[in-house]
Amino acid sequence: MTGRSNTAEKDRKERKRRRWIRFLPPVLTVLLRVVARTLRWRFCIPEESRCLIESGRPLVLAFWHGHIFLLPGVFQRVFPKRSEIWTLISRHWDGELIARTVKPFGVHAIRGSTGKGGKEALQEMLQALAEGRRVAITPDGPRGPRRKLQPGVVLLSSKARAPILPVAWSASPCLRMKSWDRFEVPLPFGRVCVTFGAPLTVTDDEARADLRSPCTRVEEQMNDLCRRAETERAASSQSDWLEVGYNFLLALLLVPSFPFFVWKLVTTPKHRAGLAQRLGLSLPSIPRPNSPTRPIWIHAVSVGEVLATVPLVRKLRQTRPDQPVVISTITPTAQAVARRTFPEVQAVIYFPFDLPFCVRRVLHSVRPRLFIHTETEIWPNFLLLLGREGIPSLIINGRISARSCRQYGWFRFFFREVLRSVSAFGMQSRADCRRIIRIGADPRRVFVTGNMKFDLPLEEEPEILGLAMRKELGFRQDDTVWVAGSTHSGEEEIVLDVFVRLRASFPALRLLLAPRHTERAAEIETLARSRGLVVALRTRGALAASDAQVVLMDTMGELAKAYAAADLVFVGGSLVPVGGHNLLEPILLGKPVLFGRHTQNTADIARALQEGGGGIEVYDADSLYRQAIRLLSSRAEREALARSARSILEESRGATERNLEMLERFLPC
Repeated sequence: MTGRSNTAEKDRKERKRRRWIRFLPPVLTVLLRVVARTLRWRFCIPEESRCLIESGRPLVLAFWHGHIFLLPGVFQRVFPKRSEIWTLISRHWDGELIARTVKPFGVHAIRGSTGKGGKEALQEMLQALAEGRRVAITPDGPRGPRRKLQPGVVLLSSKARAPILPVAWSASPCLRMKSWDRFEVPLPFGRVCVTFGAPLTVTDDEARADLRSPCTRVEEQMNDLCRRAETERAASSQSDWLEVGYNFLLALLLVPSFPFFVWKLVTTPKHRAGLAQRLGLSLPSIPRPNSPTRPIWIHAVSVGEVLATVPLVRKLRQTRPDQPVVISTITPTAQAVARRTFPEVQAVIYFPFDLPFCVRRVLHSVRPRLFIHTETEIWPNFLLLLGREGIPSLIINGRISARSCRQYGWFRFFFREVLRSVSAFGMQSRADCRRIIRIGADPRRVFVTGNMKFDLPLEEEPEILGLAMRKELGFRQDDTVWVAGSTHSGEEEIVLDVFVRLRASFPALRLLLAPRHTERAAEIETLARSRGLVVALRTRGALAASDAQVVLMDTMGELAKAYAAADLVFVGGSLVPVGGHNLLEPILLGKPVLFGRHTQNTADIARALQEGGGGIEVYDADSLYRQAIRLLSSRAEREALARSARSILEESRGATERNLEMLERFLPC
């Protein structure tokens, strides 16, 4: 009777287990997905570990038994899409439950443990590694002691000649079970920090000579990772609260400004350009080359920054021809210039609005291995998400004006946390270094690398480019041409008044006026006609321009051609408090340059030009007239000024090489 009852009891328990195994895994799979989707992840991944992960080479992923719960979530977020991993799971019924739960995540089971089927499992894992697969193992499982490494992982690594990649995580809030391994289950909407260690290689000879030594080394690194994950997770709590506050204020500002935003979209075509991409709603397909390497994402705000990246991108393509590159811009003009300048890159996209859902969608679509930002526009949500994802980010060609430094300085407590996400800063000058440190950058990450605009290559000979432009406009080759580029409201009046005075001495003088914002062309045309000047718009062609005294450059992307056609150049945004614009472009073309006193955006270049006799600062209409008539009267003086400027430019080259050297430190593979 007792035998029959025991058999019946066993049968009942077996049926119950089968029911659990049948119905519970789908529920647990959904639970894992929900928890993983709601967690705020932060990843700390050394670049050499990321290279190993992306290479597809076999590896042994090692983590403590108490950290099993998040293996599927970590695997799906860190490893390339559609990757698979084989992990050791016991042959008990609860092992079957786990195996079925994790299978939808690309995690396959190798069944066995130290007590049952261990030898067969070891052979199966060795076979998987030999076939180029990845294997995951808990070195302290299945029975402990907790966080004490058993030699199996070291033997497996040495025999398969596959590196051990240790990983640990820390979550808050988190349930800790009373099991031997203190099994940890993070609660939804909590924070989790995942920390990877550097790959560890154990040779077969090393394992045979002294197995204890590599075991101790791996165990110490894994426990150190646990401590680092805990520290990093605790440190990130402050930045999380600051981020919540920032987005709350952003939402408050967006509500009243929304009607104005809609009005701008309706009335201004350039604001509609790329809107879907910037919202993260219509993302372009980014073709992946044969290389499994993820792309480098280079962001350039406008045309000047796009052109400044030309030497860097070309050097990068030379040294790493298989490295995918994605370029992003903000303005439509920069987008067009980038597409024309970089036909070989994987994609040219619009940079997302700095709103959480926009940033997240675009970042997860591009999945960069490295983000490079030219100049210094600080986008908090974007940079913070890069930091959480463990993606290195660099600021190159960085500059920050004294005014911007003061403004950022009011919120240093916030920007200090944001700038923690930036891996390195390559600034244009020592003054820029001091300012970025003042608003919160880590001084150990800040370097002077110079201005890459000094390294811009000439696509065409300036003389050929200038003659072609004059021909397009219907000018005679002996006409004297004055170009005022990137002008702003308040400057056109000064330039036009000076031009009228200059024509008294130079009746054949022509003015090419290129406003910074071409939509103001009609307004400027009215200003010129009110002074009795014959005006033509560039968009009306050579026939209209041939007899005009003033040609309004109401087109985009032709400023360099206009400068090439000039005998004398004035760079705008400098007679009014805007901060000045690119002084290097006309200098590179060998033209004498005048500029106003408001040159905060190009202060170092303006100072170098003044001190080296390569440029002349003017203060108002009278000083602009005096310097212009002097230079227009003497070809020799114009050429001497241009030569001095070019010599200053040559002395300042080399920023591209220095930035590339800094970049290579984050690309070990």
